Amino acid sequence: MTIADNYIALRQTVADCARQWQHPAPQLIAVSKQVDADRIDAAIEAGCRHFGENRIEAVMEKWAHLATQPTTGQGNDTKPVDPITLHFIGGIQSRKAADVVAHCAVIHSLDRPRLAEALAAAETKLGIRREYLIQVNQGNETQKGGVAIDNLPQLLELCRDQLGLRVVGLMTLPPQHHDPEPFFRDLTSLAQAFQLPERSMGMSADFPAAIKHGATYIRVGTALFGARRNP
Repeated sequence: MTIADNYIALRQTVADCARQWQHPAPQLIAVSKQVDADRIDAAIEAGCRHFGENRIEAVMEKWAHLATQPTTGQGNDTKPVDPITLHFIGGIQSRKAADVVAHCAVIHSLDRPRLAEALAAAETKLGIRREYLIQVNQGNETQKGGVAIDNLPQLLELCRDQLGLRVVGLMTLPPQHHDPEPFFRDLTSLAQAFQLPERSMGMSADFPAAIKHGATYIRVGTALFGARRNP
């Protein structure tokens, strides 16, 4: 199947799941990490407008010409298309916060006070406002980023009340080899408790379960692009 075929099938599956569980359909983020420009172009041509990257170096290398797709077609058939939205979904070193703010509209991996301060400083310096989701480490896994659930209230207060960051939701990566549904359900409960509208959860293998529990963003890579290749 082509990338266009995959995209059509994914959109249908997302719509069917949302209808089944009586939720609004989430936004599909095409995870383009380790995906070459030709395949990204194919996804854009198929209709994808939201893409997720996990390395700022890849964003700066690949997206200089891809991020702006002003028209489609030729001659009298030319028509405007929706702009591309880049989502940053990987861990962020504080020293690279300014680059992330400069290039990505939605940042899913805010997880600690020092990073929040760096992102706020970058917004001020660049004169840009972004949207943020706080990554929650629900499994208390030392190898993963994310704030511990017990520390979430303090981080959220710092981000919203002291630094003025536009925090819109929460993100999670459930522990591998565990049923993801309890983690998806609990993340939605957390987001609702803090009056945050967005939940970024679910990937290629488990996004139907995430939709069941109220995902508003799903992050899909291999189901769209196929097996990853080296960049």
